[in-house]
Amino acid sequence: MDKELLESALAKGLSQRQIADRHGCSQVNVRYWLKKHGLQSRRRVAAAPKTATSVRPPIAFPSRPTALTANDSNAVAAIVESRVLAALTNAGYPCYVPFGVGKADLVIETGDGMKSVQCKTARLVRNGSVIEFATTSKNYAQQRTTYVGLVDYFGVAVPGRPGVYLVPVSEVGKSSAYLRVAPPVNGQRSLVRMADDFLIPGSTEI
Repeated sequence: MDKELLESALAKGLSQRQIADRHGCSQVNVRYWLKKHGLQSRRRVAAAPKTATSVRPPIAFPSRPTALTANDSNAVAAIVESRVLAALTNAGYPCYVPFGVGKADLVIETGDGMKSVQCKTARLVRNGSVIEFATTSKNYAQQRTTYVGLVDYFGVAVPGRPGVYLVPVSEVGKSSAYLRVAPPVNGQRSLVRMADDFLIPGSTEI
């Protein structure tokens, strides 16, 4: 391709592909002759400058409902139940949440089959040396009912204190239960339930 022909095509604003289409040759061929004659095809339209990437503002967590506070009994019970669920799951027990009316808050899969768990909010008494929790529940008539024969275990946690405990219903009394954090000062061992004997492995970090 001669230089004059290419200069004429470039002056008309034709691209390499357009020149190739008009003269029945390849774009590679056009590029070769442009380079040989020291010519340059029209440049591509400059791309629009990139705008600075906008910084996404941090997502704010929604505020809690005013009715749900740290002193709300339902909120405390929900936190305890979630801790029991997390502790059992972390310890390797597949957990299930029952649907409908019943005494069990959770059901766990064990080597001995499915076992039901009632979650209990406990408190420290006797200068922090004993964990106490109720082993009964109140019905609408404010009557106390036992869990014997209804669930297999109590899942127990003290709000604000590390550690979650799994206590067989058969191991405790029918009204309340006590787990010793520290041994009695008088050295008594009989009928004393040490809290560490029921501690779910790894639950001190939950």
